[in-house]
Amino acid sequence: MVDAGDAFSPTPVIPSQRREAMVATAELIVDQYGLSGVAAMTVGDRDLALGRETLLALAARAKFPVISANLVDAASGERLLPDHVIVERAGLKVGIVGLMSPSGAANTALNRPSAEGEPSWRVSDPVVAARAAVTALAREGADLVVALSHLSPEEQAAVATAVPSIHVFLGGQSMGGRGSTAAAPAGAVAVEAGMKGKQVGLMTLHLDAGTPTNAPIVNKGQKQALEDRLARARVRADSLEKRLAAAKAAADAPTGGDAKGTTPRRRIPPPTALWEQQLAGTRAEIQMAEADLATLSQATPVRGNTASYELVNLGNDVVDDATVKSAVDAFRERYPDPTKAHTPARPVVRHPTQGRGVQAPTLPGRVTAPMVKPGMQRVPKPGAQRVPRPDGAATQPR
Repeated sequence: MVDAGDAFSPTPVIPSQRREAMVATAELIVDQYGLSGVAAMTVGDRDLALGRETLLALAARAKFPVISANLVDAASGERLLPDHVIVERAGLKVGIVGLMSPSGAANTALNRPSAEGEPSWRVSDPVVAARAAVTALAREGADLVVALSHLSPEEQAAVATAVPSIHVFLGGQSMGGRGSTAAAPAGAVAVEAGMKGKQVGLMTLHLDAGTPTNAPIVNKGQKQALEDRLARARVRADSLEKRLAAAKAAADAPTGGDAKGTTPRRRIPPPTALWEQQLAGTRAEIQMAEADLATLSQATPVRGNTASYELVNLGNDVVDDATVKSAVDAFRERYPDPTKAHTPARPVVRHPTQGRGVQAPTLPGRVTAPMVKPGMQRVPKPGAQRVPRPDGAATQPR
């Protein structure tokens, strides 16, 4: 299990009144990640809002490696964290390198309070940092290289092209709500797992016994996604063609009259121009999908290394770990969730002149003015008569 960044801070700016709770939240995450068996994590640009010293303290507190290849000291250029780590799984040495987005970090730096001055960190070129980390991993005998990629799509594409030795990119920069399979050069796999911990991305690598471990990896999910996209586009094109054909047949049919056969019926023309435009776009989509699928099929060997990817939703059906839940409950007693804070109901005052059971909400400190002041009587309308009651008492005018 790994994390690709932005686990500690949801925003690039932390309000001063929320800083204590945010630091405590980050410490809780680090502690529970250690209990959950996280193998490594990288730092995201929003995590920088906690400050350099807090981040380094969290890295020292963690029972697992916190890595970043391009987070460096602003003055010396020295790395503040290890750039890579090797973990062994299924008899293989898997090298993991952490990369951060320079553009995202620049946004965090711009949002820093002016009183804090210039940041003591900077984020270097991820391409240069990735090359250095991959070279070190090769010397240490890594069989496979995985990047914890907290990069923008453009930055990730640049790294994937310049450093083909990276086989898998696990993204964490996108703020999309759902996980996805990102574009990557042939031989590499790039995926993301959404945001806010709503899903866990599960990647399974199938390494063929007769294929080198550092050979290109074919993304089975990408091929399936292209095939599904092509099938949907063909169904949509077929439906549009049938609509246009039916509209043309209706336009060529003779127009009938009314019951007497004298007045022709008025017909509302269908939106054929819109359908033709949609059909042209759908046909272009089909051509692009067929070309992408052909390119992917040419790069796919009969035998070789493949990868599959799926998202596991963390809903109410997922049983909580008792130890983790106990720690979270204790944390919430001290730091209640501000998004779920209880708002007391406004006081409600009922005036005697109001109907029975009818309540009028009022603001604190205000009393609803009576509709009829004491001693006042209703003025009868012109022509109104008093209707006698059975007991002889007079009633109000009607």
